[in-house]
Amino acid sequence: GGDSSYTIYELISKSKYTTKFAKLVDEHPHVVDVLNSTKANYTLFVPIDKAFEDIPEDHKKPSKEFIESALLYHVGLGEYPARRILHSYTLPTALDEDLLGGEPQRLRASVGLGGVKLNFYSKVVAADIAAKNGIIHAVNHILVPPPYVGRIITLFPDRFSTLLLAYEKTDFVKFIHGVNLKGSTVFVPTNEAFHWLGPRANAFLFNTDRGREYLKAILKYNIAPNATLYTDAFYDETDSKQQQNAPVHESRTEHYDLPTLLGEAHISVDISRIFGFASIKVNGFTRVVVPNGVAKNGVIQVVNRVPLPPHKGHGGHQSENDGGIEVEDLISRLEDWV
Repeated sequence: GGDSSYTIYELISKSKYTTKFAKLVDEHPHVVDVLNSTKANYTLFVPIDKAFEDIPEDHKKPSKEFIESALLYHVGLGEYPARRILHSYTLPTALDEDLLGGEPQRLRASVGLGGVKLNFYSKVVAADIAAKNGIIHAVNHILVPPPYVGRIITLFPDRFSTLLLAYEKTDFVKFIHGVNLKGSTVFVPTNEAFHWLGPRANAFLFNTDRGREYLKAILKYNIAPNATLYTDAFYDETDSKQQQNAPVHESRTEHYDLPTLLGEAHISVDISRIFGFASIKVNGFTRVVVPNGVAKNGVIQVVNRVPLPPHKGHGGHQSENDGGIEVEDLISRLEDWV
């Protein structure tokens, strides 16, 4: 479909399926300019009119700034035909996010039996409509710029209630509000990941005053400040810039050594790619099980184990044994920072 003699803006203005989105775009001259521009190519994920039926009639209209941000969040930078999306984990948008150091906010792409989904919930219902200045895909839900990391975690208590309890027991929200971050990578352990530490370690961490200090140290260790690492992009706002935006080859492993909020303790991340598929390991063996939860102020990488600083003395990472960790072992790994 499409007609490559028309711009993206002209095509959505003419289509009977995208009248609501086009009408909003018309109220924002900057967005009109972007979608008409032939200086660069873009990919528009345009919500069909039916997508707007989710919005209740009596809904208070959001601010003009919010609507403009939301419109720009539907615009991918560069050309992403469907076949390229199949090999992308995230893609940059025209929405620059101050809380990511001014870098483009990203959309998360995933491919499943139901086709291509963006940010878990919006499905591509028509693909590869050609325009003079890029490509249009139609989607069935409006793409809302993502909320803060903390807010996203609270939306899934069935997965993260132990982590939420840990935040509560350590007054962590108060601590994190005092930290000035330009983006972050937050390694978010599932309930099973905490369970895997074993009953003794959990009793110590959650039910003793001393243990709570160690629990807070773990929570700090699980956040990489000013370093937002997605499967296919790295926004490095740290003082020690790492290899930035290195080209992605078909098969290889990339290694990142990220700072954490726990003193000098670092967390290592290995991304290995083969035939367009990537897997992420943290500190050698912990697996990222849900990658690239995009957030306003960073990215969430959901992990199947609670990442802990490696043993002192040898750089070895804890092995994938039958589960559980001795309280003494936990203390020896963290005591330098407690």
